[in-house]
Amino acid sequence: MALLITGSIVLLFGVLLFMIASPLGGVILIVFGVTVALIGISRYTAKTVSRAIIHTQAFSDGHVVERKCPFCAEFVKAEAILCRYCRSELPMLIVNSEITKELQHMEFRLLVAAGSGDSKLVSKLIEEGAAVNCQDERGESPLIKAALGNHIEVVRVLMKFRADPRIPNEQGYTAEDYARARDYRDLLNVLRGR
Repeated sequence: MALLITGSIVLLFGVLLFMIASPLGGVILIVFGVTVALIGISRYTAKTVSRAIIHTQAFSDGHVVERKCPFCAEFVKAEAILCRYCRSELPMLIVNSEITKELQHMEFRLLVAAGSGDSKLVSKLIEEGAAVNCQDERGESPLIKAALGNHIEVVRVLMKFRADPRIPNEQGYTAEDYARARDYRDLLNVLRGR
């Protein structure tokens, strides 16, 4: 998506340069902008298609074929007991669709509560069964959401329930990376167990 936006901006500058100053420089920027925009469109489309394929494989004919490890975010077989990548014990897989919908709703509420700093609701939702290491569509866990907002008490609650600070989002950043980048020293100490 960023490439698409960048390409569009370069294209716009190329048109302006063509109209105002130098036709040759404008044409070069226009061609470059179109190329970058097309690359952005193709990457965005490929990413969307690959996600659809993963979800189709995961739920073909109503049977779960594979699932995502909540600790390292790698795909493993549905019947796996231990993740083959991080060797963590996997939670029991629930296949009843009504229960699954309720858990997804609880996990969405957990992500929102963590991002807004509501430590009591975070604790309640985890106690009721929401996965402490669940992730949203960008791969952000409740711990990352809490770290982004510098919600130290929420991070303490999540760590008490064994949230994994090593889980990265889709961009490869962890809660500790965000705390370090924003210079949240107290939060870093909590994440490191100090």
